[in-house]
Amino acid sequence: MDSDTSSVTSSDTESTSGDRVIERWNQSLISDFTSLCGAPAAWVPGHPQHWGQERAKIQINENVKTPALSHDDVLIAVGVRNEIHIYHLATQQRVEVLQGHKSKVQTVVFAGAQVQNEQNESHYLLVSQSQEKHDTGIIMTWDLDRHGKRVLSHDQKDKSRLPGELGSHGNPIFSPDNKTMIYVIQNGMLTDPDGMSEYNPSVILWDIESRSLRHELLGHTDCVLWIGICPNSQLAASISWDGTARIWDMGSAACIRILGPFGGQLWSGVFSPDGKYLAISQGSPECSVHVHDVATGQLISRNEDLPDLWTRSLAWNPDGSLLAGGSENGHVRLWDPNTGAEKMRWCPSFAGHTKMTMNYSSAGGLQFVGQKLIFRIGEGTVGIYDVERNLKRQFSRLAEDPMHQCPRGYMICSNDEKVMVVPDADGVLRLWDL
Repeated sequence: MDSDTSSVTSSDTESTSGDRVIERWNQSLISDFTSLCGAPAAWVPGHPQHWGQERAKIQINENVKTPALSHDDVLIAVGVRNEIHIYHLATQQRVEVLQGHKSKVQTVVFAGAQVQNEQNESHYLLVSQSQEKHDTGIIMTWDLDRHGKRVLSHDQKDKSRLPGELGSHGNPIFSPDNKTMIYVIQNGMLTDPDGMSEYNPSVILWDIESRSLRHELLGHTDCVLWIGICPNSQLAASISWDGTARIWDMGSAACIRILGPFGGQLWSGVFSPDGKYLAISQGSPECSVHVHDVATGQLISRNEDLPDLWTRSLAWNPDGSLLAGGSENGHVRLWDPNTGAEKMRWCPSFAGHTKMTMNYSSAGGLQFVGQKLIFRIGEGTVGIYDVERNLKRQFSRLAEDPMHQCPRGYMICSNDEKVMVVPDADGVLRLWDL
């Protein structure tokens, strides 16, 4: 955020509605990004940037969740109510509308490469998820041709709907070798009149080529919050409210290691770029982020200097020398994963004052694009910090720009690191130059 603006006080927030908080949204920073030597970060020329300065925009007229980009940066997919709309990135023209979900689409993701059908034709594979009645997740698979049009072969029609959820908090659902998709079936069952639930989740490894279940991974006893596949496509991990993280062999489906139980709920995770370490976010009985050696289970570092709020979003930089985390109260921290020592912190001044304010300041969607750390706070502002060059950027609305709710989704960056697509709460997808 621009440190020259005034802050919203706790009393202001408590006495106003959510609309009023957004209308008066300004803030200052307690702590801003610095170099590892302590030099304050400088603005990239022309920043902060605001609505109206974007490269292009797509008018959706819906507050949509996270969009998806195809691996070659040609197509954009976005859930719009019960549909999925497909656009060309270069022209921003809509080329297809996919129908089939019975409730609002929550997630869309493209596979990391094109897939082959039985005629040896290359297609884009897109998956989407909605949450239907009784909290049952439904995943649908879609084949798109090079123009973004749907292709349906005779033997895939009955395979296009799967029970399950694609996970959350930025988990990589496709393996880097593009052979496997990972998802979870929570299998919650009511067990007593008080509404207590017993869970027997199944983590599913789904074969992309055959479009069929390859392995069902069992062992967790509560909701699985994060699932992911390591960079070498050999291991998967799952993190659960049961207080454990499990490491699975992708080939044999064996659980090769259980980390924990840690005595409280776990929320999120991320593999290091070399796949040797797993970072885990713990939410209770105290908030912490700890790093473990995947092969041995050994604790490498633990950072407990966190507010009493969850860190739901984690990201490693490309060489594995820094670990970043975004918290519910808007703090973005960077640590040394080998020691747990904090290297820098971005901290808005109002963070933690009231529950309402925190709803608008939670930091999520963390990702490294090269050496650039990208994140979004609940109000909608996107921040970028270039660790290597100690430069910062910001994309946000102006105070006079109308907005009556916070955006529901995070941003996504093109694979060539040139464009960022941001879903904003005024119903517009904005394309920003990076």
